[in-house]
Amino acid sequence: MISRFCLYAVLRNLRFFDAFFVLFLALELDLSYTLIGLVLAYEKIILGVMEIPLAVVSDRLGRRRALMASFSLAAISFLVFGFARYTDKPMAVVLMGQTIYGLADALRTGTHKAIVLDWLTLKKRAHDKVSVLSRMRFFSKVSAGASALIAGILVWSTGQINVLFFAAAVPTLAAVVMLRSYPDATEGELTRSRRSGDTKKTGHLLESFRNRQVWVLLIPSIVFESQLKLAVAYLQPALAAGSQEFNWPVLGGVGALVVGVYMCVSGGLAGVASLVSQRFVSWSGGVSSAIYRVHLMAALITSLACLGFYLGQGLLGMLLMLGLASLQNMRRPIFVAHLDSVMDSHYRATTLSVESQGRSWLYALSSVALGWVADAFELSGVFLVLALFFWAACILSARRARPS
Repeated sequence: MISRFCLYAVLRNLRFFDAFFVLFLALELDLSYTLIGLVLAYEKIILGVMEIPLAVVSDRLGRRRALMASFSLAAISFLVFGFARYTDKPMAVVLMGQTIYGLADALRTGTHKAIVLDWLTLKKRAHDKVSVLSRMRFFSKVSAGASALIAGILVWSTGQINVLFFAAAVPTLAAVVMLRSYPDATEGELTRSRRSGDTKKTGHLLESFRNRQVWVLLIPSIVFESQLKLAVAYLQPALAAGSQEFNWPVLGGVGALVVGVYMCVSGGLAGVASLVSQRFVSWSGGVSSAIYRVHLMAALITSLACLGFYLGQGLLGMLLMLGLASLQNMRRPIFVAHLDSVMDSHYRATTLSVESQGRSWLYALSSVALGWVADAFELSGVFLVLALFFWAACILSARRARPS
């Protein structure tokens, strides 16, 4: 099963357009940063509205089936995005694709991690949570890096970004086939209880969120994760701007390879960083201290990168931001394993989706604001705002940062 979990991580992250999505909107559809911010926000609003209801459906009706439906919808959305440039109203088609993709993501987020955590508990291997999650994270980030490099080669050779959506549909449909091989036990505890006729009380959903420890972990994570995703998104135009200084165009030019190689290196570093999560906990003296130190390093890195962009040292800013994805991927297995120790096991997918929904709403609000900041103050202003958010996450997690 662990091998299949890792294969899922690979197929999930062969989304070749990820490294070029903002550039697709800016270069092929000619949207301003403000409109791009609105497009990014729209998907997260769909995700924010639907995620918790669909997570409850996933927990109650079956997690494996929910994932299969999610990947099927995602493949449809990729085809819609791919045809956007050939229509008279590309913006409307993009919003249609965002709607379908938002529903697909709402079914997916938290669901596979819930399957993994549930399976480890069922097999009495709960002590391996950080190790297994780190291994999956390694495969997901290395495959994401490889997909970025492939994407750069495709854009360089074809001069088009929309081909990346068609390419991404293939591994997404392959994931649907692979998920069918998961055993019925991965549908979740509630499904197993119904099938076995076990009427033992499983706890009310609302009771699981009255636990203060859950919220102490969720709130800093919502701030950190939402802004990190925006930081990665705004690296794309920063890379394109740097390439233009050397007369390397992105569409059909060497600039596409620059973006692809950068994202590939970032993904590789992120994958390696995820493998040291367990050791980083030991070095830090405990889980809470490890999470705090990641937030602190992220705040320092983004602050220095912002200074680099402001002083016209874009290369310095880019090199510093390579470390940001590594920190996030070292932190994520630690956070999920720690959250699993305090949340209700019957509602794993729901609890993880609450965190994801919080990230979606904050991402949506921030992306609109950052779009305006980018148009008004250029990219250095964007990274200044991001740095302030990371400092906020650092402060929120500081109280629990005493080494154990």
